[in-house]
Amino acid sequence: MKPILFESDINPATAEYPFINKASRNITYAAHFHREVELLFVTEGSLLASNGTETLLLQKGDFCLFLPGEIHSMRTETENCELLMKLYVPQSCKSLAERRLCCSRISPGDCAYPALREIVATILKEDAERQPGYQAAVALETAKLLLLLLRELKSAPILPEERTRLRNASALLETVLAYLSAHYREEITLEQIASCCGYSKYYFAHQFQKAASMSFMDYLALYRLEKAAAALSFSSDRIIDIAYEAGFRNIRSFNRLFQKYFHLTPSAYRT
Repeated sequence: MKPILFESDINPATAEYPFINKASRNITYAAHFHREVELLFVTEGSLLASNGTETLLLQKGDFCLFLPGEIHSMRTETENCELLMKLYVPQSCKSLAERRLCCSRISPGDCAYPALREIVATILKEDAERQPGYQAAVALETAKLLLLLLRELKSAPILPEERTRLRNASALLETVLAYLSAHYREEITLEQIASCCGYSKYYFAHQFQKAASMSFMDYLALYRLEKAAAALSFSSDRIIDIAYEAGFRNIRSFNRLFQKYFHLTPSAYRT
């Protein structure tokens, strides 16, 4: 089971090679952003993806693309499996960071779908076979994909108002993550985190919901669950102690939330 993702620089792509995960399963990615293009291809089931302005239901056969700096999140509601790629963006394609796709989902029947499917299939074939020159072949296909984004997929420039919103949302997420890193074991109220960010409780709740596509309390629960899941993988401590150390004060609530997001009980996850 893949852990919930919060950090923006986990599994980065490099200029030499993309990051490729051929079988992500039942993923829950909390709101995050990074400098690469992210590509998701659903191979089984379905999941929800959000880019801060819309939430998309992705089903088997769908692609989803997020551009550099775009705040996005994903949530599992049924069993699913995905191919996940992160692609380095060279200086020649930096304009991608200044635009947003009119629709992040590319489904069978869309004009660009066959070309996108062929590019991804070739990358996977080259990565699997690793014949001489496969890195160059993957680089060529990556360039084709970036060119497809620049020329074939409908996009629009980020307007000044949207740029300000993105800048503020990114700063808010970074401030919240820094606070949680230091205080997640403690009881955290909405008033406390709002004060840390310099906002009133109600204004913070509204701004955070817009930035993360979920409430702060849900985000806090996910953060604590990730810490508990990591401890379950590497520690032999009792589950109740792990839950408490992660900030949970009610074991029933912990068990219910853990099963909701990981689709396993804590004890099954450990085994």
